[in-house]
Amino acid sequence: MNGVLFNGQQAISSDDVSILDSNQDSHVFSIGITKERTRDNIVNVTLENCQCFISIEHQAQVDNTMFQKTMDYDEMSYLQQFFQYQSHLLLIKGVMTLVAYYGQKPWKHARTYKDMMGPIPPTLEQYMNVESYPLIEMRYMDEERFHTPELKELVRGLKYLYESQERYVQGF
Repeated sequence: MNGVLFNGQQAISSDDVSILDSNQDSHVFSIGITKERTRDNIVNVTLENCQCFISIEHQAQVDNTMFQKTMDYDEMSYLQQFFQYQSHLLLIKGVMTLVAYYGQKPWKHARTYKDMMGPIPPTLEQYMNVESYPLIEMRYMDEERFHTPELKELVRGLKYLYESQERYVQGF
């Protein structure tokens, strides 16, 4: 998280992170359906005396449904917190889902609802809920942003692998 979010600066320490259950479910009362989802991982982070949830979804291949998946995951996290807020007056924590993409092909699929929409009346555009999810293409990361040798090697290895494959394809 430090490498991606804070340009390698140590803003979050391991003492600031607690792992949460990545299985989520929620009941949609209006239509009597229970939704179940499993995130790759989700943690509770304390940063600047505030708490929030940060999830990282790992993608090895381009997935054109990733935007909707991240929206579902985040909505379920907020919904679970909302029910706790109503019954126990616990404050709701912000939720953020990062998508770490390790694949070879550039990510060209929609990252917002707006990317999938036709024209929106300009007078209403500021009111549309069309937010994006953060997508991190690991092949473009600077490995020096990471402090652990394993992450540095992962990024270096991906770059080497993809550059080698591109040179091989160009040779034909």
